[in-house]
Amino acid sequence: MSENQLGRSRIGKLTSPVWSTLSRLTLVLAVSSLLWSAVDSRISCPRCVLNRCRHHSRRDRLYLNCSRTTYWLFSIREICYGYRVLDLTCGDTSHLVKLTRPLVHPACSQRVTAVRMAKCRENFLTEVSMGNLVSLHALTLEYNRMMRLPPIVHQLPVTKLTIGGNPLPYLCPGDLPPSLNYLKVTNTKLRLIFRLTLAATPHLTSLFLAQNTELTCIHKHAFRELTQLTRLDLQGTKVRSLAALADLVTPENSKDETLPIVKARSLLVPCDCLFDALGSHFGTKLSSRCRNGLLFEDGPMNLRKDFSTCVKTPIECGAGDEVEEVMCANVTSRAYRTGGWGGGGGGG
Repeated sequence: MSENQLGRSRIGKLTSPVWSTLSRLTLVLAVSSLLWSAVDSRISCPRCVLNRCRHHSRRDRLYLNCSRTTYWLFSIREICYGYRVLDLTCGDTSHLVKLTRPLVHPACSQRVTAVRMAKCRENFLTEVSMGNLVSLHALTLEYNRMMRLPPIVHQLPVTKLTIGGNPLPYLCPGDLPPSLNYLKVTNTKLRLIFRLTLAATPHLTSLFLAQNTELTCIHKHAFRELTQLTRLDLQGTKVRSLAALADLVTPENSKDETLPIVKARSLLVPCDCLFDALGSHFGTKLSSRCRNGLLFEDGPMNLRKDFSTCVKTPIECGAGDEVEEVMCANVTSRAYRTGGWGGGGGGG
């Protein structure tokens, strides 16, 4: 045997135990990893939320898709890694999830300024889960099967609230945060706007009620407190009267330059004195038509009609405050029974 062959043989004998040890260690680590991944999420692990949810991020937004999660006993720590926006999508099993701690870890809950929740049920919308979001400015709730806004929404300091795809029939007095300046409610079962629905939101500047196909009634004094309103969208609704717009015309803002832009072109309201009076004040800022097809066009604006001269009473809709309270109480009770608001029960 040559010296080279002898050297290689000796090296092989020395290194074989090392390779054997490394192989065994690799096998042990692989098995441990498999066993760890199979452990139930109730075991405390630093990143257990992301381990059970598909996730990705973009800039300051963290996306979580937790459609298969049934246990959630931990707060989200990953938001501490520089994110300010949480985009959470739940699924059909979300009603089984029991949140016993805040959704976002207290160490970084003050960083969160915006939250979007889709397909998350009422147990994600509680004081326990969201009460520590003290810097939240924007909240989007989509397809959460809500029949009424949970109480926590009123307590949050949000200025922008978007609600879409939920079966809620009413926005009851006291449901909305008083800090709102932007409200968008679309594709819901919304039927009417009560007199006091918007009374506690005097800072509202943008109100979008478009594409609520069951909305037929806005109380004639529903907009009385909205002195800062600049945009109103009623497209795609079935509102029968624009009488609520009369409260937006005051001696201080009777000129069309200071009145809000109103999109209501799809509505067919009565061709009455009210229609003419609104047209004389809003001018082209009101996009609407009455039942004979007339449209507001540019015209002489020097003659501002007084609403008090309208002899014919505009279409009345809505109910008294006491009746509205009963209606809200009924929908709350129904939501509890079906698990659509606050009750934590109900099926998927």
